[in-house]
Amino acid sequence: MSKLLIYYVLPWSIDGRFGLTINPLKGQGRVSYQFARIIRHITGRNPLDFNGYGCHCGWGSKGFKVVDAIDQCCVVHDNCYNNAWYDYDFVTNDIQCTDEPGTIDREACECDRQAALCFRSSSYISAYEDYRANKC
Repeated sequence: MSKLLIYYVLPWSIDGRFGLTINPLKGQGRVSYQFARIIRHITGRNPLDFNGYGCHCGWGSKGFKVVDAIDQCCVVHDNCYNNAWYDYDFVTNDIQCTDEPGTIDREACECDRQAALCFRSSSYISAYEDYRANKC
C-alpha cells in the first residue's frame, strides 16, 4: 500500500514494503526510521497505515477530538517524544531499549516502544485512515 505524503517518503526496503517519513523542518528522520521499524515489528502492520490515522497520528494534530484507542496512543506518543537516535534490540514480540536508563535517548526509545505496543493492543479501524481534519 502506498500513500501520498506531504513530507519526503523514502523506501526502507528494496521490495518497497513500507517507507518512512522525514519532517525536514524538525530533523526527525532518524527517529522516524526507528519508529517505523518498531511499529512493523510490534504490530505487523505497515507503519504508513498510522500516518494520518484519526486526529493525532502522523505529523501534527488535526484537532482536539480523539476518535479511538489508536488515536489516543498517538496523543500519548506526541506528548513524550524527543529528537534522539537510540539503540534497541528486537526481542520476540517486543523490543528492548538498550541506552542508559534516564537518558533522553532511552526515553525516546521507550516512547516509541509504548506507542507500538499500544497500537498492537488496539483495534485498527480502517474508517479512521486519512481521517478528515474537519471531523476532529
